[in-house]
Amino acid sequence: MLFRSSYDIDGVLAEGPPPSEKKWGKMNGAERHERKRFLVEWYRNAAPLLTPTEPYFFAVSARKFEPDVYAATKNWLDQRYSGRVVEIFLMEGSRSVVNAAKFKADILARNGVQIHYEDNKKVLRLMKILNPDVEYYFWEKGMIFPERF
Repeated sequence: MLFRSSYDIDGVLAEGPPPSEKKWGKMNGAERHERKRFLVEWYRNAAPLLTPTEPYFFAVSARKFEPDVYAATKNWLDQRYSGRVVEIFLMEGSRSVVNAAKFKADILARNGVQIHYEDNKKVLRLMKILNPDVEYYFWEKGMIFPERF
């Protein structure tokens, strides 16, 4: 069976967390620990946004691949899309627009994904260069339908 579609999680499937008041590099150890705890809790309880129309799809996110983040993400997806998420891909390494685009474009290429939904236009532009064979859609909260990018 061919699974053609993938969805970004934060900002597309789930409401994304609010930005931190402080940049990660400026945080001390306690602040970083608190931010991680806040994010895991957010991922467990995020409001759902766009509902996929396909029966099966991949979830691809620049969320940090850590056991507690993965568990919260998987649980959230299982509760809302039981049996529909083929695989969850979370990013390892440092998070930047370039790294996120490379990570996502590579995942799409390796899995034969033909359609991807994303809320970050900078990431989409780079993904389109890195993997031009995919049909990309932009979607953000408040839109009725995703727009072809």
